[in-house]
Amino acid sequence: MNIKHGSILTEDLTSVVERLRDINVKGENLQSISIHCLGISAFEALSRAYRERERAALEWKARGGQVVGCLGNDVPEELLIAAGYFPVRVCGDPSGRSAEAAERYIERAFDPLIRSQFGRIIDGSYSYLDYLVVNNSSDALVRVFYYLRQLRRVEPGLPIPELYFFDFLHTRFRTSALYNRERLRHFQGVLERWSGKSITQEALTEAIVICNENRRLLRELAALRAADAPCLSGRQALQVIGSSMFLPRDEHSHLLRMFLAEAKSYATLPGVRLFVTGSAHDHCQFYELVESCGAVIVGEDHDWGNRHFDGEIDVTVDPVDAIIDRYHLRQPSTSQSTVSERVSALIGQVRATGAQGVIFFILDLDDAPSWDFPDQLRALEEMGVPVLLLDHQPYGLVDAGMLRREVSAFIESISRGDWHVRSAVSTGARGSDLATDRPGSEQGVRKMGSCGAASVKQLRSAIEANAYQRQWFMGIKERVAKGEPFAIVNADVPQEIFRAMEIPYVVNQWWAAVCSAKQMSPYYFGLLNDRGYRKNLCRYCSLSLASALDPESEKGPWGGLPKPTLAVTRLTCDAQMKIFELWSREFGIPFYPLENTVPLVVPERWWEKAYRQWEELFEPHRLDLMVEELKGLVRFLETTTGVTFSETKFKQVMDLINKQEEYFTRARDLIAKTVPAPISITDQVPSVMIPQWHRGTQWGVDAARLFYGEVRDLVDRGMAACQNERVRLMWLGTGLWFNLGFYQHFEQRYGATFVWSIYLGLAADAYARFGDDPLRALASRFVGMEDMLHMPPWNSDWYVKEAKINQIHGMVHLVAESCTQAVQGSYFIKKAFEEAGIPVLELQADTVDARAWDNARMTAELEAFLENRLGVKPW
Repeated sequence: MNIKHGSILTEDLTSVVERLRDINVKGENLQSISIHCLGISAFEALSRAYRERERAALEWKARGGQVVGCLGNDVPEELLIAAGYFPVRVCGDPSGRSAEAAERYIERAFDPLIRSQFGRIIDGSYSYLDYLVVNNSSDALVRVFYYLRQLRRVEPGLPIPELYFFDFLHTRFRTSALYNRERLRHFQGVLERWSGKSITQEALTEAIVICNENRRLLRELAALRAADAPCLSGRQALQVIGSSMFLPRDEHSHLLRMFLAEAKSYATLPGVRLFVTGSAHDHCQFYELVESCGAVIVGEDHDWGNRHFDGEIDVTVDPVDAIIDRYHLRQPSTSQSTVSERVSALIGQVRATGAQGVIFFILDLDDAPSWDFPDQLRALEEMGVPVLLLDHQPYGLVDAGMLRREVSAFIESISRGDWHVRSAVSTGARGSDLATDRPGSEQGVRKMGSCGAASVKQLRSAIEANAYQRQWFMGIKERVAKGEPFAIVNADVPQEIFRAMEIPYVVNQWWAAVCSAKQMSPYYFGLLNDRGYRKNLCRYCSLSLASALDPESEKGPWGGLPKPTLAVTRLTCDAQMKIFELWSREFGIPFYPLENTVPLVVPERWWEKAYRQWEELFEPHRLDLMVEELKGLVRFLETTTGVTFSETKFKQVMDLINKQEEYFTRARDLIAKTVPAPISITDQVPSVMIPQWHRGTQWGVDAARLFYGEVRDLVDRGMAACQNERVRLMWLGTGLWFNLGFYQHFEQRYGATFVWSIYLGLAADAYARFGDDPLRALASRFVGMEDMLHMPPWNSDWYVKEAKINQIHGMVHLVAESCTQAVQGSYFIKKAFEEAGIPVLELQADTVDARAWDNARMTAELEAFLENRLGVKPW
């Protein structure tokens, strides 16, 4: 039986394999005889494994083996193989069948591939897995782990396997490498507990040899694709590479050897040579479409393609060290790298493959490759390489006709030699006008419209805090003008270090809030879009960067942000490394990234232990790393600024913060028990948030004392934010900075007071730290901040606790639409509140982007919530 290359199998390969296994034919002979008996090619066997992805795993289980799913591209398969497990990669389903299952549990901010993978895990597609290992190869996968872990607790009927998170750091620092080695050894212990047997050095070395051989053969495959006369299509390569993730590695290697021998007789493939970058492709639909238009895809840089087999493991050194080196040092991934690293890697791969053009295929809401694109585009332009951008794409090919027209036109232009750089947005585009005129101009006002209103402050502490902040900022500008160092830092960076060293800094998100409150966000985001960045990129974290691109920056709020001399961020999402490297390059300044880690344990009632029992609250290895990260930050600041860190000053800063948070705790408790509430969040937010940016100063303590004193006085005099208070509301999420007056409408019309915001609650419960080691105490403050805010049930339990003590009747949750770092597990929060008898309204909006806000619609939604869910009618 001679079946032509590329045809569909006509007989069940599995049944032949099983019959041969019954007569004790084993190993590579088993594969060879099976394929020979069926008369099929090795490619057809590999292609079938790619299409029928569960087949080999189910066969393995039928023979008594166990299967471990891998979600993420940094799970060390060598360790799983050495432990006797069959590792398989978790994939999505571009048909969309799993989307409905995901819709209930996961926010809109997740890209469609992640949504599909999540949906397949909870709809039972992976119910055959014995275990599921997730790792942080993207920030979105960290959230997925949180959600799956919590779903196993609150909805045990869902077919979610037992979970493990492999916390793998990506910065090329020694501290990260040492942490990764420790985590690998911990993972080894978990596997030994699961299997009930030790993983020997011999077994681990054998697994490394198996995987090295598979990667070596896949590199031969890549060479065939990149040859001057390619005989292998990108579609075929993607299937062969992908099938290695669904077959036992030694069996795949044997089939691959046979295929490589077959491929030598293949005819040369004609067509324009293209390279694909951007988002990952775990199915070959797009490759098929591109190559049907007259092209050959000669390479790609995503984890379902060539990056999967990048790097080899050294068999002459300690296996754990060697495994970590391979995963830690291979070519940069889309999510966990700087823009510069991605530019350099792409240029090298385009040259190596001889690509005549590059297609950027970027899924909707996949932010990381979109941050890379503008710089990669400029680099490719300088090389004379044509580019096609297909942005905001759905996971499945919803409109293949439109894509085909775009791709065909691109290929034809290269063939004719009259190409030009194309950045057309194809299927799934989110088009809208951009307000690129400066606010205050007639054109700018016309485009912006009325985005919001300022709130009316009642407290002297709020008014004075705002005045102080402006005065302080002007003082910073004077100091910078005199040559002092000046830092731009992210909100979750330990600012106490800068305070102790008296290095002035501005917090990225604070400046974004100022720009938004001054109605500047449409103009600034227009500048960012003009640079080639997509519209909905990480707006809270990128607005400050956008303001720095203004050619007339002195016309910004308060005369504009001074030029920073250094930048520091924490890697709490995929965008942070990229945004802060862009700061660095824009101003020619150094920047320093701090790692973020993920907890494996879920302690109950964390707020009762945060002050003094933080050693019990956070895992030692996380605290140890954070201490080392802080030491590294101190040394970075000392060497870049010439300022010496003072331990005495640092202790004073920590003591002042504890005093400041004590006043905020008293104020929180007083507001919580007082009905009607003495103040609303329009006074509460500036009175708390601004002193928090100045924590560790005497002014911060005095401001907190003043705030508490005013609240105490209002309570004693029986004064209230709304004397006819009928409903107490909780605002969950960051402030609506461009429309802070939004909240007061509901006091006036319904007697509905927004009593609670996250800023006072966190100040009361999350910041104070006591202990003999101030640096480790500071580490405990920041190591868990992401957990407290974004990880159910850490956050949902705390939010419900806060709602109960504040006597909340209803909660309004601002849910992020385009930022995975900002999502908090809205399903779990809503479920916890509704079970506590507190109705929830979710508003989809961005905290700083006025372009996306519809004031009339949002007001109507909240009014309907008050009337229909809480039974309150307007006055």
